[in-house]
Amino acid sequence: MEAQAALHPTPDQSLRQKAQTLLSIFHSRLFQALLDIQEVYEATVTDTQPLTARRARAKDRPLGHST
Repeated sequence: MEAQAALHPTPDQSLRQKAQTLLSIFHSRLFQALLDIQEVYEATVTDTQPLTARRARAKDRPLGHST
């Protein structure tokens, strides 16, 4: 019985490990990039300006800068 308990982590240890994994995902560069992509997508979907106006604005901005 004691050997079996040593093989299986307690629920608290398992939860702690899963929480740590989740936190590392939230802090990853990939996750942050996905959040940025979602933000741009939402701004594009809710943008009511015609496409030509957005293109004109984009031409006036230097590359890598968003407003």
